[in-house]
Amino acid sequence: MSLCFYLEPELKQAIDILKVVDGLSQQDWLESLIEREVKNRKDSLPISKPEPELTIAQIINDNWVVLAEDSGIKLDKLLNLAKGAKPTEPELNKLAESLDKDIDELQQICDRNFPHKKENGNAAKS
Repeated sequence: MSLCFYLEPELKQAIDILKVVDGLSQQDWLESLIEREVKNRKDSLPISKPEPELTIAQIINDNWVVLAEDSGIKLDKLLNLAKGAKPTEPELNKLAESLDKDIDELQQICDRNFPHKKENGNAAKS
């Protein structure tokens, strides 16, 4: 964020003195002042926290027993997926079938979790 504003000369002089007393640059001093003020007042503001996005790893961890027993995905691969590896298309289909979820929904989650990555986890070449 970039801010530009006018200050009365006396206020500017006071800031110049206070930043030296605090041993900070003008930018750091003003940033510190703004952060303190916002932190002191933010709880009274109507700010909502965004819901965390669901991940394939979360889905696997939340449904580990069912997937370990019914998905047909090898346990070592399932463990890697639970740690955040990208599933292959057949694995995604097995997850959807085992959890009775829509494959398109899982594919959308997968696409959000792994933008521009190949199934082996390497970045796709552009």
